[in-house]
Amino acid sequence: MSRVILYVFLVLAWGFSQEKAMTTTLVSDNFEGPGAAQDLGENSDWEVTANNDEIEAGSLSYAYYERTPGIFQVVGSTIKSSKSFGLTARFKMRGYNWLDVKPKTPKAPYKGVVRNIGVWVWGGHYNYTLEAHFTNQKNEYFRIGMGDINYYGWKYKKAEIPTSVGFGSVDAVFYNDVGLRFVKFRLTSTPLARRDRFYTFFDYYTVMMDNDRSFYDGFDIERDIDKIFGGTAAGGAQQPANAPNNNAAPAAPTGN
Repeated sequence: MSRVILYVFLVLAWGFSQEKAMTTTLVSDNFEGPGAAQDLGENSDWEVTANNDEIEAGSLSYAYYERTPGIFQVVGSTIKSSKSFGLTARFKMRGYNWLDVKPKTPKAPYKGVVRNIGVWVWGGHYNYTLEAHFTNQKNEYFRIGMGDINYYGWKYKKAEIPTSVGFGSVDAVFYNDVGLRFVKFRLTSTPLARRDRFYTFFDYYTVMMDNDRSFYDGFDIERDIDKIFGGTAAGGAQQPANAPNNNAAPAAPTGN
């Protein structure tokens, strides 16, 4: 009996010692146009840029349109979106041409560990690939592949974020205060893509993250870290006033 009790105690202790994170899917932008509040701040005003040497002059156009995935209209759907962001372009020749879909003003960094991202993209069976680009607090740059858009109609494009990227930095310790910053979506054509016709639409960009880490054994240390180390934990720990100075020069010997 005592062994059973000990086993149960050890299992509970192990479970409590593990990090308890609340994984939540949050709306970063629903492409309604600038200003509307979302889970992760206000909607951005989006724009599109291209490799200007290859695009036909005057062919690039983009705007917000009252077109959304039909599944959003299903009774009981909690998704709120009445518009999407559409664009069209033509290029001078076939090749690896690119279009960047990005906020005019950079979005704020995500606070928490990003697990995956997703966005609805309308495809017209064009031979293009999709990437999401991010930076972290160290200005390290990451490209996350999201597959191709060589299909017809709306599709939810989702990508898992590698752990080393999702933390914002491979050596970030207190990552409640750091995180990835979204830069842009990049569309790249393949040499098989037609050059004279391209359309696509974006809607409902979401981020899944662990944004609540306050239920693990030792959270009190993270919470009070600045107090423990005199307010300089981020830039090199400062020893408390009563801590021994291990770096002090040894005292000179005294003669007898």
